[in-house]
Amino acid sequence: MAKANIKYAWGDKVSFVISAFMLIPSVIFLIYGFRLIAYQADKKSRCTEKVTAHVVSYNTEQRRSHKSHTTHTVYFPVYEFEYKGITYSCVSEFEQSDKQFEIGKEVEMYIDPEGGTSFYVPEEDGYRKKVIIIFVIDTPLFILGVISLVFSIRGRIEMNRQKEEQYGGYT
Repeated sequence: MAKANIKYAWGDKVSFVISAFMLIPSVIFLIYGFRLIAYQADKKSRCTEKVTAHVVSYNTEQRRSHKSHTTHTVYFPVYEFEYKGITYSCVSEFEQSDKQFEIGKEVEMYIDPEGGTSFYVPEEDGYRKKVIIIFVIDTPLFILGVISLVFSIRGRIEMNRQKEEQYGGYT
């Protein structure tokens, strides 16, 4: 009987460690996802002045995959627009795996009328893709971590109850 309890206790500890390894990264990713949503919401609340911008070029960056040891190019659209007689140029902060817009394409852009460099382009889908990827991958991991933690705690409670019945209290 004591051996079964020891094995059960060992399995309980392993379950607890596994749930912690699932929960910690998933909580970090959830926080990142919610911060990204809050960042975009803040931008949208500040950037209220609608302007027409043109895609004038793309900045490129080479990224190297550590697993496959290959490189790929990511693209950042460069926009140009005029506001109050001054021409501005700005680079998107969202990378794209391919060129989403043709050079010269007109896009709707919202800028911060108070100045600064804050803007957003509703047609850019980089933000939405990141949020969707984070939540699609992270939500099942979080749920599994919570389920694993609940079973781990329930196992610990059951083990303590069995010890109490067997020994008449905690030993």
